[in-house]
Amino acid sequence: MFRTATLLGSLALAALGLASGPGGNAASPARFQTEARAPFTPASFRFPKPPAEAPGAAPDAPIRLTASDGTGLALVALEANGVLEPPLAFTELHLTFENPRDATIEGRFRIALPPGAALSRFAMKIGEAWQEGEVVERQRARQVYEDFLHRRQDPALLEQEAGNEFSARVFPIPARSRKEIIVSYSHSLAREDEPYVLHLRGLAQIGRLDLRVLLGDRPAAGAPVSNLGGEARDRRVIELHKRDWTPDRDFEIGQDQVSGRAGLRNGSLAVVRVTPTVAATPQEIRGLYVLVDSSASRALGWSTQVRRLADLAAGLRDG
Repeated sequence: MFRTATLLGSLALAALGLASGPGGNAASPARFQTEARAPFTPASFRFPKPPAEAPGAAPDAPIRLTASDGTGLALVALEANGVLEPPLAFTELHLTFENPRDATIEGRFRIALPPGAALSRFAMKIGEAWQEGEVVERQRARQVYEDFLHRRQDPALLEQEAGNEFSARVFPIPARSRKEIIVSYSHSLAREDEPYVLHLRGLAQIGRLDLRVLLGDRPAAGAPVSNLGGEARDRRVIELHKRDWTPDRDFEIGQDQVSGRAGLRNGSLAVVRVTPTVAATPQEIRGLYVLVDSSASRALGWSTQVRRLADLAAGLRDG
C-alpha cells in the first residue's frame, strides 16, 4: 500500500499535568500510559476539523496599535505588496494609524504573522525619517527602550510573543498625527493547495486599502484572480483597491494563479517542495506514552490543545 509521508514539525503530544492547565504541576507520564485493547493502525485515526467559532464571535484583529489605556487607534491606510513564487511568498505591509487625541501618547503595536514566517524588516517613521528596527530578546528590549525613552525617541524594537505574534512599544505618537509602520516577512507554502493569505478579517474599517501581488509565473487559464476579486494586469500582477471597507474575510490567492513548478533556484541555492510517496505497511501500536507540554509558554491556544488531545485519546480507544 502506498501512502504519502508527511513531515509534521513540532509535533510533541504532551500530557504532563493536563488537569492543572498551563504552568501547573506536571503529573507523572506513567499515569497516562495505556495498553491498547487491540492492535491500533495509525491510518485509522484522523483529527476532526477545528471547532467553528461561536456565532457572532469577533475574531482578534491580526494588526493593531493600541494606546496605553487599551483604546485601539484607527488603521487609516494599509498598503500591501506581495510576491508569490511557490513554494515561497513575500509580503511588505505599509501601515498608517491615526492618533485623534490632543496629547502625545504611547502605544503597543501587535501583528500576527503566518506560521513559520521569517521577519525581514520592521521600521517606523519618526518625523521625516524612518527608524529601522530589529527583533531582540524581551528583557534587552525593555532596557534599550527605557534608555531611548529619556531621549523621547522610539528605538523601534520588536519583541516576539507566543506563537507567530510580534509586538513593539511605539513612542512618541504625536497629538493629532499619524504613525506609519512598515513590516515585511517571507514564508513558505508547504502544500500545493495552500493559498497565499493576507490576514484582514477582524480589522475595523480601513480608510484606504491597496493590495498588489506580483505573480512569479503565468497562471493557469481561467483561474480566478482572488477570493475578493481585483484586476490582473497581463496576468502578472493582481491589484485590489477598497475605500472605507471593513474586512469580513482574509485576502487569498490560490497557487493555481502560478503555473506549477517543483521549486526555486538561485545560483547554488534551491528550495523545493517535495511530497514523497513510499511503500509502507501500517505498523501496529500496542502501547504508547502521550506527553503534553503544560508550561505557561503554551497558554496561547491551550483549550484547543486540550480538545485535540481528547480527540486523539478517543481515536486511540476506538482504534
